[in-house]
Amino acid sequence: MRLFTVSQLLRLGSTAGLLLCGSCSTEPAKLNRPKATQESNAQKVLDAMFAAYRQSNAYADNAVLHFQVVDRADHIERRNPPQNIAVSFERPNRLRLVNQVFDESGQLVGSCHIVSNGTSLRAAIPDFPGQILETEAPAKLRVEDIVTSEHVRQAVLPLPLTDLYPQLDLLISDNPQAEAFADSRVRLLDDEALDGRICRRVEVIQGGSRRVYWIDRDTHFLRRLDLPTDQLKPEIDPNDQLEKIELWIEFRDAVFREKIPMDAFTMELPPQAVRVRQLVTSLPSPLPPEVGQSAPDFSFIDPEGKVIGRDSLAGKVVVLDFWFTSCSPCQASMPALEKVHAKYSGDDRIVFFAVSTDPQDTPTGSIEKRLRDWGSTSRSVRDPEQRVADLFQITGYPTIVLLGPDGKIHGYEIGGRSDYAPLADAIDRLLAGQDVAQEMLDEYRNQRKQYEADLAAVAVDRQEIQVEITPAKIAAKTEPAHYRLQRVWKAENVHRPGNLLVIPSDGDDESAQNLPRILAIDGDRTLVVLDLAGQELGRYELDLPQDEVVTFLRTAIRQNGDRVFLAAGVGRQQLHLLDPNWRRIMSFPNDLHPGIADVQFADLDGDHNPEIHVGFWGDVGVQGVSMEGKRIWADRTVSQVVQIAVEPNQSGRDVLWCTNSRGTLLPIDHRGHRPEVPVDNHAIIHLVIADVDLDGSAEWCGLSASIEPGQYEVIGLSPDGKMEWSYTLPQGEYPNQVERILAVPAPDGGAWAFPAADGSIHVLTHDGQLVDRFNYGSAITGLALTPVENDNAMLLVSSSDGLVAWKATQKDMSE
Repeated sequence: MRLFTVSQLLRLGSTAGLLLCGSCSTEPAKLNRPKATQESNAQKVLDAMFAAYRQSNAYADNAVLHFQVVDRADHIERRNPPQNIAVSFERPNRLRLVNQVFDESGQLVGSCHIVSNGTSLRAAIPDFPGQILETEAPAKLRVEDIVTSEHVRQAVLPLPLTDLYPQLDLLISDNPQAEAFADSRVRLLDDEALDGRICRRVEVIQGGSRRVYWIDRDTHFLRRLDLPTDQLKPEIDPNDQLEKIELWIEFRDAVFREKIPMDAFTMELPPQAVRVRQLVTSLPSPLPPEVGQSAPDFSFIDPEGKVIGRDSLAGKVVVLDFWFTSCSPCQASMPALEKVHAKYSGDDRIVFFAVSTDPQDTPTGSIEKRLRDWGSTSRSVRDPEQRVADLFQITGYPTIVLLGPDGKIHGYEIGGRSDYAPLADAIDRLLAGQDVAQEMLDEYRNQRKQYEADLAAVAVDRQEIQVEITPAKIAAKTEPAHYRLQRVWKAENVHRPGNLLVIPSDGDDESAQNLPRILAIDGDRTLVVLDLAGQELGRYELDLPQDEVVTFLRTAIRQNGDRVFLAAGVGRQQLHLLDPNWRRIMSFPNDLHPGIADVQFADLDGDHNPEIHVGFWGDVGVQGVSMEGKRIWADRTVSQVVQIAVEPNQSGRDVLWCTNSRGTLLPIDHRGHRPEVPVDNHAIIHLVIADVDLDGSAEWCGLSASIEPGQYEVIGLSPDGKMEWSYTLPQGEYPNQVERILAVPAPDGGAWAFPAADGSIHVLTHDGQLVDRFNYGSAITGLALTPVENDNAMLLVSSSDGLVAWKATQKDMSE
C-alpha cells in the first residue's frame, strides 16, 4: 500500500483546494455566482445550508478526511488511514480544532490542536513538544485569528485554514466559499444516501476543478465534501504513477446545539509543558543513553560460521548496520552507506558489518544475496536471535551503531539516510584520536542550555488563563418537607471525607470481608473502611505514586469470586487496581496523557469476567484494559471524555455510554463504537443507567450543562436521546468531585437523588417528579445509600462537616 508520512498527510489536507475565505458577519451569506444560475434549485440548496450554519449558536462534528489512490501499475485502489479534522465551535469565540493522523494499525502518529476558551487561544503541534503557544482570544473569532504563528500554519496546513475546515468557514465567515464559487457553475446532481440520510448533492465546477457538496435534505448540514485533486497531483505524484486520486471530507456526527460543555474548549497542559508567546525551535531528539558507554559484550556469526566477538575488534573503529531482508528503508539507505564504506576501503583500522537480524530459518545464502543485490560490500554477519540487537537496545531499522577504538559507543542513529556524511566525519575524528561521544554530549548539553534560556525568555509569565466560573453560595440549612432526618452516627476520625462506595454483602459467608462495608476517601490517598454501624474496621494509606490522589472508587467481582477495587483521581495519570487487602496489584497507564476522566468496570465480551474501561481527557479517547494492566483496545473517536456509564445488556455483554465535550452520548459495545446519540438540544455530561423502579428495565438519567454558566439540569431520557422530563438544579459550579447522580432502587418506584453545588439535596421519582429537597448547610463531597434491610436504609453524606449517616422516616403530615 502506498502510504504518506505524517508531514505529508498534514500537508495534503491543506492542499485540497482553495475553498474558502472571509471574515465574520451575523447575516446569512450570499453566493458570488453567475447570473445564469441565480434562481436555480442548486443555489437554493446552498443558500439553505449557509443560513443553517449562520443561525446556529454552536456546532460540533467528528469530521474525517479520506484519501485514496489507484496505481497505474496494478490498477488497485488503496486508501490511507483517515485523518481526523474535528471542529467544535460556540459563538462568539470558543473553538476546538483538531488535526490527527493515524497509521494503518490505528495508532496516533501526529496531532495538532487549536483551542480557544473565550479568553485565551492555544495551539499545540508535534514539531514543538512541551510548548503551548498562547495568545489572547479575540472577542469574536475570525478565520485569520485562528492560526497565530507561521509554525502552526505549516504544521496544520500551509495554505489558508479554511481549505481544510469548510464547516468553520460556514460558521464564522462573511462570505463563505467565496473563492470556490467565483466564476463557477453549479448544478444539482441526483440525491444520494449517506449514513442513512438523504443528501442533496450540488456540483460546483470552477475552471478545471470540481467539488461536490452533500447537503442533508432535512437539516441542511454539510455531510460530505468531495474535493478537487488536480492541484494535489504535482506534489504527491510527481512521477505520474497514479491514475486516480480522490480526496473527500465526511462531517460525521455533525450537530447544531445551543450550548457545548466548557470542557470542549479546555486544552489540558501536558506534564512539564511551557506556555509561550512564540514557539522556540525544538531540540533534536535526546541522545540515546548508550552514547559514551562501553559497548556490551557481543558476538556475531559470519557466513562461514566463524564467531566474531567484541574483544577481537578492540582498537578498531567499528560500524554496525542492523538490517533485515524485507526492510525497505534498509534497502533505500544502503547505497549512501556504501559510499562511506568505499571511502575507507583498504584501511584496516576500520571495519563495517552488515548485521542481519532475520530469523534463524532464513537461509544464509539468501541474506548474502539480498545484501549484494542492494549494492553493499560490507562484511555480512548474522544476529538470528537478536541478542546483540537487544544488547544495543535497537528499536528500529536500519540502525547504525559506531564504536570507537576505546570500545565505547560514539554514534547511534535510527532510520535510513540518503546522506551519511556526518558518519564519515565522526569516523575521521575517531581515527584522529578524538572523543566523539564526549563532544556529542557536550554539544547536546550546550544546545539544551540554550534552548531552556530561549524558552524562559518567551514563557507566558502570568497565571494560566481561566474562564470565569459561577461559584456556588452554600444555602442555609433547612429540613426536608416530607421526611424527618435522624442522625445515626458520625465518623469522628474521618476529617476530610470525599466520595463514598458502599459494598453489599458478598454471599452467606459472614467473614469481615464479606459483610456490608462503607469505603470512604479521607483526604487525598487514605482509605477508611467502616461497618454499617459506623465503626472503623481499618484505615489504609494507599501505596500510590507520589503525585497520585484518589477522588473516586470502583469495585467488581471477578469470575472466580474475588472482589477487586479501583482507586483513581479525575485528571490524574493512573488508575490503581487493589486487592481485598488494599494492596496495589497494578497501575495503568505508564505513558503520559492529559488526564483520566472516569474509570468503570464492565463486561463487554460477555465472558463473566469484567474488564477495566478508562475515559481520558484530551483526544486519547476510551481504552479497555485487562486486570493485568494490558491495553486491550483503544477508541479515539470520542475526545474529551467526561464520564462513562455502564448499561447491563440482556445478552450478558455490557455497553459503555460515554459523555464527552460535545454533550452527546457515544455507545461502545464488544464490536466497537456505534453512532453517537445527541439528546434533544441538551449537552449531557453525566449519565447513570439503573433499574430504579425494579421493573426489569433500566431508567436513564443525565446531568445537562445549560446555556447559563453554572446552570445544570437533570434530564430523564430514553436510549435514543429523547428527553422525557427535566428538573433544574440551583446555579453554581461544583467545587468537589462528587458523584452527581445517585440511583435509589426500591420496589415502590425508587428515586433519583442529586447533590447540588449549593449544598442542597434533591430527590425525584424515577419519572422525574419532585419528592423532596433540603439544604444540607455545607458543600457536599460524597453521597451514598446503604443497602436496604428491613425496609431501612441510611443516607450517607460526606461534607466539610464530616461523614454522617442519617435515617430518613416519612413525616406524619397531620402533625
